[in-house]
Amino acid sequence: MGFLDISNWNDSNDLHSWQLTLSISHGTYVYSSVRCFNKVGFYKTVHRKQPLIISFIPPKPLSEDVNFAIHSATIQKKINVQSFATSLHFHWPMFQDLSKLSSYIVCIKTDNRVVYDWKQIGTHNYFSVDGLSLTPTSNYTVFVMGTNIGSKQSNPINSSISVIDIVPIQTGKTITYY
Repeated sequence: MGFLDISNWNDSNDLHSWQLTLSISHGTYVYSSVRCFNKVGFYKTVHRKQPLIISFIPPKPLSEDVNFAIHSATIQKKINVQSFATSLHFHWPMFQDLSKLSSYIVCIKTDNRVVYDWKQIGTHNYFSVDGLSLTPTSNYTVFVMGTNIGSKQSNPINSSISVIDIVPIQTGKTITYY
């Protein structure tokens, strides 16, 4: 990892702060140093051990879809369906962010009614919600947003799933009527 000086040593106008206008890319790690002088000209240089990470662009989703991962979930005519109404399990491709992703937040809605309100879940790209009371024949939409260390949030990605009483399975066999 290479280092580049982006500014020469400059005097501050007061004893408390110093300001500099720079053009730095999103995701850049900046290590700062401060040099303090006393009245006789001696100084001490203090180097910040942890970088400041420049962050001003929201995370970018790699996909617009959330995928459901349940043993009874199937896709029928491009519609996700499941036969039980107590939990949802889902995952999505990781979001990209040069400045570092700090968390994902998830929400579940049905007919503009919130079933599971927005909650931060950490940086893993999967989540399960148990103990739900989902209504059969209803559609539920899962929303996921990413937040980076600059508190910038992505646009939400989402997918929907329907809860039905019985999941029909296509066997490919013909039905014979008598």
